[in-house]
Amino acid sequence: MDDLTKYVALWDEYTKKLEEIIDASQKEVLKGLNMGDDDWEKSNSYYISTNNQELFMLHATLPQRLK
Repeated sequence: MDDLTKYVALWDEYTKKLEEIIDASQKEVLKGLNMGDDDWEKSNSYYISTNNQELFMLHATLPQRLK
């Protein structure tokens, strides 16, 4: 609690590991849907470019929903 440097280092490690878990889980889900990473990213880019508010809300709330 009294070591800010250590806390920041642990926070960085936490976010790195969390990102690795999310990436691995995304690949697993996409595999189950028979969809590749490229197709998923292209679909996201296309639909985000349409300024669809519902999609913006889905993307904005995803981190909280993942917890």
